Amino acid sequence: LDVACQILGTGELSRFYQSLFYGKKLVTDISGGLYIPQDPGLAFFQADFEEPSKMLEILQGWLDEVTRLAHDGPTDEELRRVIVNAESEKLYALGSADGIAGRVGSLRFVMDDLDYDRKYIERLREVDAQCIRDVVVRYFTPSRLSVVVLMPKGRKGEVDREAIREIALKTLPKPETSEIGRAHV
Repeated sequence: LDVACQILGTGELSRFYQSLFYGKKLVTDISGGLYIPQDPGLAFFQADFEEPSKMLEILQGWLDEVTRLAHDGPTDEELRRVIVNAESEKLYALGSADGIAGRVGSLRFVMDDLDYDRKYIERLREVDAQCIRDVVVRYFTPSRLSVVVLMPKGRKGEVDREAIREIALKTLPKPETSEIGRAHV
């Protein structure tokens, strides 16, 4: 799930950034990731955009990319980039006393495992395209989707909840049509 979220929303090479910022030029910024404390986490994606009337088009673009990842899977380059980013992030954290202290504190008190970084990188190397397809179909469903919109004051009533629901139901892959062979939690 972490790998899927990184492919979709982390950095300028992410699918969302490539499609909605560079490609369709609908957003001024877009990002996302996975918040993973010890308790159940949260996949999140956010976009900044100028015109509220573009919200449904942006949502459609998001969900199209999710569905494309579910059907086509990630490229080998995308999988390699996630591993390189994770390794770089861990090394960068060890570059200063503050970084080491922060990383050790996080490993001890958030993850409750001082060896978590090594295990995490090992598990990243085991992830393949089918694993990503399975996890996207399993977790990116209309019933799990929440959309939060922050609008400028005075722009109430411009969010069409039914249209959001219809886009999600129409676009996202259906778990019952997937061949989920392994659970990847």
